[in-house]
This record gives sequence, C-alpha cells and structure tokens, in this order.
Amino acid sequence: MTVKEFFTLEAGEIFQQGIVFINDVKMHYAFKKGHGQDWAGYYQKHDLPLSDVTKFGNKMTWTIAKRLCSKDIVNLYRE
Repeated sequence: MTVKEFFTLEAGEIFQQGIVFINDVKMHYAFKKGHGQDWAGYYQKHDLPLSDVTKFGNKMTWTIAKRLCSKDIVNLYRE
C-alpha cells in the first residue's frame, strides 16, 4: 500500500489482516486506519473465537507492525 492509497481510507477502516506468529504463538492480526494520518495494529490468539481484533485484541508494538506492513506507511504507525 502506498501513502497516497492510505490517505484515501476512511477512519476506522481495516486495511490489512491475517495471521502472524508472535513468540511462536499463532495470532490473528488487523491494521486499522486512525482518525488522522496514523494507524494501529492489533492481535489476539488464533484459537480464540474470531471477533473484532481491533476492539478486543492487544495493540501491537511498532517493532511487530513494521515486519508486516508496507515500508511506505510504517512511519505513520501510532504506538
């Protein structure tokens, strides 16, 4: 995703989701556009019932998020 594409997203829009291993634990994750020029990533255990990861999951650190997102938008991450 480019920065230009990112800025066309609506606040609260999920723009990437998938599976990631964090400390050898399988997790669902999702990236959500913020209200300004930022975004945040969230995760929860894969074996939990699939729910709104951005509402019930844990917030990612920048270090984890940068492995999963485009280099173009990583510096817009909100910790």
